[in-house]
Amino acid sequence: MSSDEVGKPAGEPRWSPLEQAGLDSAFLWQTLCDLYFVRITVVSTDGRVVFADDRVEARYAHPGESLVGKQLSDFVDPKLALELVKIARDVVRSETPVVVQWVAKGVGICSSVRSLPGSWQGQRLVLVASHDKVCGSQSPPAEDGVRVIRPVARDLGPLGVLTRRELQILALIADGMTSAQIADRLGRSVKTVEWHRVSIGKKLGLKSRVDLAHIGLIAGIGGDLDRIREAAGFSRHDEESGVADERGAPDGASL
Repeated sequence: MSSDEVGKPAGEPRWSPLEQAGLDSAFLWQTLCDLYFVRITVVSTDGRVVFADDRVEARYAHPGESLVGKQLSDFVDPKLALELVKIARDVVRSETPVVVQWVAKGVGICSSVRSLPGSWQGQRLVLVASHDKVCGSQSPPAEDGVRVIRPVARDLGPLGVLTRRELQILALIADGMTSAQIADRLGRSVKTVEWHRVSIGKKLGLKSRVDLAHIGLIAGIGGDLDRIREAAGFSRHDEESGVADERGAPDGASL
């Protein structure tokens, strides 16, 4: 599919001033794909990749292969892929763009998803412009009125070895909180928090708090406590009732 087929919106009047300035749709499309912090993908409503820029290919494709023509489930967690396809279909149906905050291979991603005119092999298309959360804002401003969707499924990559509680601790470390502050926030002892921090470091092969904060930021799991609960995969009720899935914590304490 050429850049003209994918990138040129319907309706010439909207583009005429830019075209008069010598900026045609092909040039603008290429410029969009060259933006440093942005990765561009075009996906069909049956979950196939129609276009992927070089940065998307480098992150997800196997050496010597291309993502074009592959299903999202070929390189993204299948449950997550199903949710992303549903989001694409909803965007096409409503003709309303959304922001999707998701995690793939342990990296937090913020994507703007909007429908494209036309179709390909009988399927409508969506444009997905993504950046890693650590490279940009966490959410669009509330006054923008843009709907933000956070899929339930997530691919935590190397963080998948952590328990739910350890993920919560890591998220709070990523927010820059000390062990004392985390203990105060969660109503637990500093000793218990430190035990979890050491356990996280051993599992991830990291020693310093700075390294732990960095990997948590990359995964995009820092932020307000509700989002941290979501990243850790448990509810407010779990937290209040002490459900922790932690074995061997000091003094038999669950965080």
